[in-house]
Amino acid sequence: METLEVNSSINKHVVWKAISLFFLFVLNVLFARYYAAATTGYVFYIFTVNAFIIQLLGFSLESGVGYYTARKSMREGRLINFSLMWTMIVTLLTLGLYYLYNYYNPGQLEFPVLYPISFVTGNMMIAFGNAIYFSKYNFVIPNVLSLIINITLIIFLIVSNEYSKVDMPLNFIPVYFYSFLVHGLLLFLSLFVVSKEEKFLMNITSKNVVKLFRYSSYAFLANILFLGLTRIDYFFIRHYCSAEDMGNYIQVSKIAQLFFILPSMISTVLFPFIAAGSKPDIKRQVNHFSTKLVMLYSGVCIALAASGYWLFPWMYGPSFEKMFVPFLLIIPGILAISGMYPYTAFFAGEDRINVNIKGSLFAFVFIVIADAALIPRYGINAAAAISSVGYFVYYWYVYLVFKKEMNVEKNTVARELVSGQA
Repeated sequence: METLEVNSSINKHVVWKAISLFFLFVLNVLFARYYAAATTGYVFYIFTVNAFIIQLLGFSLESGVGYYTARKSMREGRLINFSLMWTMIVTLLTLGLYYLYNYYNPGQLEFPVLYPISFVTGNMMIAFGNAIYFSKYNFVIPNVLSLIINITLIIFLIVSNEYSKVDMPLNFIPVYFYSFLVHGLLLFLSLFVVSKEEKFLMNITSKNVVKLFRYSSYAFLANILFLGLTRIDYFFIRHYCSAEDMGNYIQVSKIAQLFFILPSMISTVLFPFIAAGSKPDIKRQVNHFSTKLVMLYSGVCIALAASGYWLFPWMYGPSFEKMFVPFLLIIPGILAISGMYPYTAFFAGEDRINVNIKGSLFAFVFIVIADAALIPRYGINAAAAISSVGYFVYYWYVYLVFKKEMNVEKNTVARELVSGQA
C-alpha cells in the first residue's frame, strides 16, 4: 500500500512539474531568441551570482524545515514563522552586501539593486514554501503557481517585444526579476489558506532552532558544494572566454540542468517518505529509480547527439552555433548526476548527508583544479569535459557506499534466515 502511495505521489508531482517546466523551457528559448547570446548570458550570470548568495546566506534551512515538517516533530506554524524571519534576515544581508559593493565600487553596479533583492527574497520564500508543501505530500499547489507565473512571463515577453509601441516600450527584464518575489508571496499566501494550523506565526523555541541548524548545516555544505561543482566553471569561462562563448556554454548547462529535473522530482517525493520513516522497501526503490533514469536519459542523449548540430542553432538562434561540442562532452556527466539523485535523497532522508558531502567535495576539488588548468587554453569544450568527469566522481562515490550497505543488509538477512532454519 505504501509503495502505491509513493508511486502515486511521484506521478502527481512529475505530471504537474513537467507541465510547469515545459513553459519554463519555452520562456528560456524565447528569451534567448529575443535577447541573443550576450544579453542572455549576462542575465543568467546575475541569476547565478545571486543563487550563490541564496545558498550562502540561506544556509539551506529549507532542508531542515522540510525534514522536520515530514517527521511532524515541529509545529507547522512555528516552521512558517521561522521561514519568514529567515527570509527577512537574508534579504537585509543581501541589501547590505550590495550597498557595500556599491560603496567601494561606485558606478560599477550595472543594474538596479531591486533586481537581485527581488530575486533573492522571492527564491527564499519559494524554497521554504515548497519544502513545507512537499513534505506534506502536496505537490499540486506549488506547481500550479509556478505554471501560472511562467505562462504570464511568456505572454509579457512576447507582448513586450512584438507589440509594444516605440513611445511606450515595455521592458521584460525587470518583470523577469520581480516575478520571483511575486511567486514567493503567492506561495506563502496559499500556504496560509490551506494549512490546518489554527494559529500562525507561532514562536519557535531555541531548542527547535538548534535542531534546524544542525540538520541544515550538513545540507548547506552538500548544497554549496553541489552548486559550486555545477557552476564554478561559469566564473572561469567569464574570465577567460568571450561573452558569446559564455552564452553558448550557459545554454548547454541549462539543457543539462533540464535533465536533472526529473531525478530531482523523484528525489523530492522519496525524501519525505524516508524522513517520516515510511520506507516501503525503499533501498530497492532507490536503486530501481536510479537505473531507470540512466536508461531513459541514455536514449534522449543519443537523440540529441544525433540532431544537436542543427537543432541548437535552429532553436536558440545562429549565435548559439558553438553549443554542440560542449553538449556531446557533458553527456556522461548528465547520466551520472541523474542516476545519483535517488541515492543522495536516501542519505539526506536518513540524516546522513555527510555521505553526499564527501562525494561532492571530491568532485569539486577535481573540477576547480582542472578548470584552472585547461579552460584558459581549451575554452568551453574543456569546461564541459571536466564537468562530466567531476559529476561521475560524485556519482561513483555515493553509489559505492549505497551498494556496500545493500550487500551488508542482504548478507545479514541471509544469515538470519539460515539461523532461523537451523
